[in-house]
Amino acid sequence: AIFSLCMLAVLIAFTPDALGGGRDRARILEEGLFSGWTPKTGIPVFASAIGGIFVGQVTKYAGGVKKSFSVIFGIMLTTLLQSVVYGRQISTLTCLAAPLVITAMIIHSLYPVNTRAKESEVRKVT
Repeated sequence: AIFSLCMLAVLIAFTPDALGGGRDRARILEEGLFSGWTPKTGIPVFASAIGGIFVGQVTKYAGGVKKSFSVIFGIMLTTLLQSVVYGRQISTLTCLAAPLVITAMIIHSLYPVNTRAKESEVRKVT
């Protein structure tokens, strides 16, 4: 995956002017990659980098399903807070989706997947 991203970056960096890469490439070569950046510009970049590391760690240690549930819970919490703080009305679709999401989380918590049983079944088959 990293190799693919690197190759994509190389292709974008060396695209012909017809694809819009020429102006940016010329500016980068003249002024440098970080021209126009201030110390404040680094704050969201740093925050995104740290967030990516945290997401990777959560996925590694808790699993993809739990990470997805935490993302969904975060979206629901953000929606609720926006409703309270900014006085925005929660959409009908969100009101319909919230109970379904909560039900899915409860079902997943009450009946977790038994990975050992699945592994033993796979071993019997092979």
